[in-house]
Amino acid sequence: MTRWVGRAAVTAAVLAMSAGASSAAAHPFGDPQTVQLTAEESTVVVRWSAPADDLLVLGGLVGALPDRREIVFDVSPDAPPEPVGDTDADRLIASPDVAAYLAENVVVRQAGTPCPADVRLDGLIDDGAELVFTCRSHVEDVEIEVTTLTDVHEAYRTAALGDGSTTPGRALYTVDDTTVTWTFGTEQDGAPGAPVALWGAVGVAALAGALGTARTLRARSRRSDS
Repeated sequence: MTRWVGRAAVTAAVLAMSAGASSAAAHPFGDPQTVQLTAEESTVVVRWSAPADDLLVLGGLVGALPDRREIVFDVSPDAPPEPVGDTDADRLIASPDVAAYLAENVVVRQAGTPCPADVRLDGLIDDGAELVFTCRSHVEDVEIEVTTLTDVHEAYRTAALGDGSTTPGRALYTVDDTTVTWTFGTEQDGAPGAPVALWGAVGVAALAGALGTARTLRARSRRSDS
C-alpha cells in the first residue's frame, strides 16, 4: 500500500527534490549502506554501496538528478526498493558531484594525512562505487571516516567489513561514530583472511540482523507535475 504522508510527518517521510533544493529526509531505518575494505601495499580500496532508493536520495542531494521529483515512502514492509531507471543511472554515474560527495564523505587518513582518492562510479548502480586511496607508505594502520547521508538524516548508518585480514573485522558507522582505525594484514581467529566476495554478504546480513534493520519503509520516486 502506498500513501502520501501527511504534512506533520514530512521531515520523517517525504523527500522533495528539485534543482537547488535541499533534501529533507529519506529512509534511514531500512537496509544500511555498506563499505567493503581491502588494502595492498600503499593502496586502500573502499567499495561503497547503498540501496537503490538511497542512490536516488544522493542524486537529489547533490543535484545530479535535476528533475523536480518527490520521494514518498511505501508503508508495506514487503515492498521492493524504488529502482534506479536508466536515465537516472546515467546521470548518477556521469556526475562529478556524486564523485565529489563520496570523496568528501569517505576519507582515509594515514598518520593523520588524508590519502588522495580516485572515485570510480562505473559500477555504482549494481556493485557500488569504488574509491581507490593512494597513501604515502605501506598501509598498516589507517583511519577511515564515513559520513555518507548522515547530512540527510542522522539515523543513517553504514556497515563496514574488512577483507578477513583486518582488525576490526567489521564496524558500524553512525552519526556519532564516524571514524574507525583499521589495521590491515592481521588474521582473525588464527585463520587466513577470506576474500570479501566470500563473506561480505553474510557479514552484512548478520550485522543488519543484529541491528534489527528489516526495512519497513521504502522510498518511492515520482516526478512532480508542479
